[in-house]
Amino acid sequence: MRKAKAQATRQQLLDAALEAFYENGVAGTSLDAIAKRAGVTRGALYWHFKNKEDLFENLLKQTFDTVRHAFSDGLTQQADAAGTPLKNALTYLLAHAEENETTRKLCTILHLKCEHIEANRTITDIHKKYSALWEAHFRAAIEQEIRDGRLPADLDTDAATVFLQAAVNGLLQNWLYNQEWDLKRLTPPVLDTALFALSRSPALRRPPRQLAGDRQSGLR
Repeated sequence: MRKAKAQATRQQLLDAALEAFYENGVAGTSLDAIAKRAGVTRGALYWHFKNKEDLFENLLKQTFDTVRHAFSDGLTQQADAAGTPLKNALTYLLAHAEENETTRKLCTILHLKCEHIEANRTITDIHKKYSALWEAHFRAAIEQEIRDGRLPADLDTDAATVFLQAAVNGLLQNWLYNQEWDLKRLTPPVLDTALFALSRSPALRRPPRQLAGDRQSGLR
């Protein structure tokens, strides 16, 4: 019973932090405001979290794990008339951001309300860490598409990863700015265009000399 109560209090604090960050930005939110919104004392907050940065990271990790599972579910789907596993995964990702209120609010915080100022450096460093994890997931998905023969073997995976992230993050951020946009309607053409570029654009291919060197060293 005591453990369940402690877990419930912890979740109350995470929920309160999400709402406070969403309304006031990360830098503009105090621990006192979060504790008050959660209906607990500041001492109870410190029992669960060391500081605002620890609270922010736990909130980010909780949502990251949920979104990562949505992305992974898409990658497990077989290629079909709707698209490749990579397209399915990206579609799942964007749909989850639109349909899940917690994910939508956290994306708004990360893209629009996480101030990149000196006083917020630890928070932005946490943000960068999770951005790097997403980059790794995108890169791994692209590499799997190459191994499965759905993307060219000479694709420059560095450039392709940055390009795909720019397309997906750009669509998401623009929608967060203006949620009157129909994200469901815009997702297929944007993803189709991005994946077509990965498949066909010569600008995203490695030079022949680099490709030959990679093959000699056992890299693909």
